[in-house]
Amino acid sequence: MSDSEVSQQGQCFRYDVIVIGGGIAGLSYILALLRLRPNVRIALICKQGLHESNSYYAQGGIAAVSGPGDSIAQHIADTIASGDGLCEEQLVAQMIAEGPETIQFLNDQGVLFDQARGFQLGKEGGHSQRRIYTHGDRTGAAVMNALIGVVRRQPQVTILEYHTAVNLITQEQHSIPKKSAVIGAYILAEKEAVIHVFLANILILATGGAGILLILRWRQAMASPWLIERAPE
Repeated sequence: MSDSEVSQQGQCFRYDVIVIGGGIAGLSYILALLRLRPNVRIALICKQGLHESNSYYAQGGIAAVSGPGDSIAQHIADTIASGDGLCEEQLVAQMIAEGPETIQFLNDQGVLFDQARGFQLGKEGGHSQRRIYTHGDRTGAAVMNALIGVVRRQPQVTILEYHTAVNLITQEQHSIPKKSAVIGAYILAEKEAVIHVFLANILILATGGAGILLILRWRQAMASPWLIERAPE
């Protein structure tokens, strides 16, 4: 599709929340938000199908403390040691502390880990204890299939697959000099070759990490870290 084939004469859509990115982060955010605000109207923007994401193709498991011989403190110590001094210790502590709750959340959404079928927790490099939850070597697919199924059943969520965020829409904040707020995004509907305007009170960027910037990588080139770079501070 060339630039000349794309029309900007699209429509304007308004939602309470726009979530750009249909991986585990975006889907989990939607489900967490709906628990707090059941009537909120959400648009989920995915540049490919929901089953095409780095989250879906993730092979490894999820580390979380659960065994009687393990502890949050030991998991933090293992992670910091493996990070060779490069870890942000406050973030490490926060993420590891939330690990058990995250596993319970995924169980509640219908994710069937191997451990629910009697298998031991896994143990990987850098870990001193068994704390890896897995679903064979397709843990990402198992998590995504469960989350996608739950999100699709939510009537307040409009799922827009094959829609690509072209740019963010910002508005100057007169009360704060040199600051602007994101109020929406220009969204390309790939199949119709039309650019729409999406406006919302809240816009969440769950577009993937910067791993796509690496020349040598094993995952699909589906993340869009450049969009995060365009967001104002």
